[in-house]
Amino acid sequence: MGRTAQMALQHAPPALSNPSRTLGSLSVRICLAALVVLVLPYSVRGATSFSPDISGLWWNPDESGWGVNLIQQGSTIFATFFVYGADGRPSWFTASDMRGPSAPGEPMVFSGKLYESTGPAFSSSFDPNAVVRREVGNATFEYLSLNEGTLTYSVNGVPVTKQIRRQTWALNDITGHFIVNRVLRGQNCDPATPVIEQLGVMEVVRGPDDAVHILNRPIAPYAALSCGYSGTYSQDGRMGTIRGGHTCGNMTSGDFVLSEVEVSPQGFSAKLTQTFMGCTRSGTFGGPRATVPATSN
Repeated sequence: MGRTAQMALQHAPPALSNPSRTLGSLSVRICLAALVVLVLPYSVRGATSFSPDISGLWWNPDESGWGVNLIQQGSTIFATFFVYGADGRPSWFTASDMRGPSAPGEPMVFSGKLYESTGPAFSSSFDPNAVVRREVGNATFEYLSLNEGTLTYSVNGVPVTKQIRRQTWALNDITGHFIVNRVLRGQNCDPATPVIEQLGVMEVVRGPDDAVHILNRPIAPYAALSCGYSGTYSQDGRMGTIRGGHTCGNMTSGDFVLSEVEVSPQGFSAKLTQTFMGCTRSGTFGGPRATVPATSN
């Protein structure tokens, strides 16, 4: 199930505030300094370099009470099912080797053998040698979109097909200061080759109730990069999406979508699509945090 909140994005230099880390209303203002800085490497949480990370808890919201955990490493998924047998008792099924695409352009379909496991009681001393695994069928997950997929599996010859989506139980805190670059490729416009833009310091703060004073000091000749964005934040599972419109100092304006939005202690990452004057550009948007806590784990 998705969660939404209003937000606004705006270019500006680093702010002196320390944005609130609490959740609740995620009305935020993202401020980007229009000064050129070196963008340092940062941690991107995708499982592969060419596809989204499927990892998360997936469910069917019309069938609350069962679900499947899908954890992706490389092009392999480890799936754990929490479902029930014909007698209504919990059943323990796993598919630990669901292989998927290994190159861009291949179908996002993951398949592997499904196993039933039994073992020692949780209340006793656990003996791994007492675990019994039995192959009961196969499992396939087809990734349809960022938040939707089809799960097909069979247990002892009984087929099951379910439409599932990422489950959301809490909004991520996307606030902070980040050093941002933007890499975009044009569609139906020039240049057709990727363009790398170093945007400077991006600040994500709560607002308007948590408004922060911004001292705007764009440095020539990069003042034209100063842009304002406003849109709506939604979230499915751990993935965020921001949709809205943007207006820049060079008088360009249009729509934008930031999808696959994720924030970690290391940085901010997202996929960006934006349009203006009939031109659509898409690519990546993000960078490392601009601040380092006094202590970190």
